[in-house]
Amino acid sequence: MYSYRKTTRTLLLAVFCILLNTTGAFSQFKFLSEEIRYSLHAKTSILFSTIKGDYNKREKKPSYKMGPSFGCYLSVALNDQFFVEPGAFLSMKGSVSKINYTTLISNSETNIYLIERGKEERELYYIDIPVMVYYRMESKVSVGMGFSGSVLVKSKNKQQYSVTEIVDYTLSYKDVSISNSNISDFRTFDSGFLFSIGYMLKDGVEFSAHSYSGLLDMKDSDRKFKNAGFGISLSYRFKQL
Repeated sequence: MYSYRKTTRTLLLAVFCILLNTTGAFSQFKFLSEEIRYSLHAKTSILFSTIKGDYNKREKKPSYKMGPSFGCYLSVALNDQFFVEPGAFLSMKGSVSKINYTTLISNSETNIYLIERGKEERELYYIDIPVMVYYRMESKVSVGMGFSGSVLVKSKNKQQYSVTEIVDYTLSYKDVSISNSNISDFRTFDSGFLFSIGYMLKDGVEFSAHSYSGLLDMKDSDRKFKNAGFGISLSYRFKQL
């Protein structure tokens, strides 16, 4: 009986010590701050975007197109290290690709049609609504990741190329420029995965770089075209709530 009581007291003492240690750990690292802090930030970015997909041998894989992005986000501090940041931005994405060199010769072999030095630019304007989770270190470095939902609001496709024609031994040369804004060529809604790393320059001003990987096919399900790219950003806290 005495041995049983001694064992019980020993177990209770052990549990009490564990609770003390656990309580101390939680007091040092709180998941939610006692007073949740909010702040509004303006953010502007330079994006380098492209459209990845299964291009055939006759198509040139597009290169990156530079475009702006601007908007604002709300930063919610869960504690001194973790922040949740939903936002809204207007962003220009797209791609630039070269038009293949083309030669057409008629049956008489006296009519020749050449296309050379051409390029095609796609400009896709999205309203992006990202939700990011950031971990900010004491060294002023931050690492974040999250997802973004996007709505396509405008599309512009431009083709510029040079045409050389030889018709009945007569040579002619002209520059051609074609533009259209058919938004129905692309999916209205898009989503993607975001990764970001930043550095706090001074209180309220942060420089960051981020990457974007599209998750949904945006044009042709058989060839799986997706938005992709990276960017550099500068954000400024203009209001503490």
